Amino acid sequence: MTTTVYARTATTKSTRAAWFQASLQLVYVIWFGTCVWVALARAAHFAGQLYIPYQGDPYTASVDIWTGWSSGFIGPMMATVLLQPFVAPVSIGVSAWLLTQKRTRHNMILFAVLLFSTLLMVACFVLAIVPAGRSVGDWILD
Repeated sequence: MTTTVYARTATTKSTRAAWFQASLQLVYVIWFGTCVWVALARAAHFAGQLYIPYQGDPYTASVDIWTGWSSGFIGPMMATVLLQPFVAPVSIGVSAWLLTQKRTRHNMILFAVLLFSTLLMVACFVLAIVPAGRSVGDWILD
């Protein structure tokens, strides 16, 4: 007895991991952007101006930063700061592996979305390791 597998079904199943990876990366980039926005908004609230906060700065050294509307963000933001050095490189590596797969390269939309999400992850990683990003991360953990 023979089984017929339609090409569209086989292709859909074989690219599911790449779509999932691209989706996860886009969600992570949105969350990372939210974390940056919340941190800068809280710092600006206390300083009266937009600036890059740092650990022990004169505006927030003696106040509880995570009160009011931002109190629900502190736990997830701390987890993001702590796990980001591990999550971003692993995600970039998995994406690089998926981008080299033949089935991913043949689907141009998938390839473009995965490449775009990977470049955004690289940007998040770079933003987190530059001095300003490390300053904000240390400020969040303080």
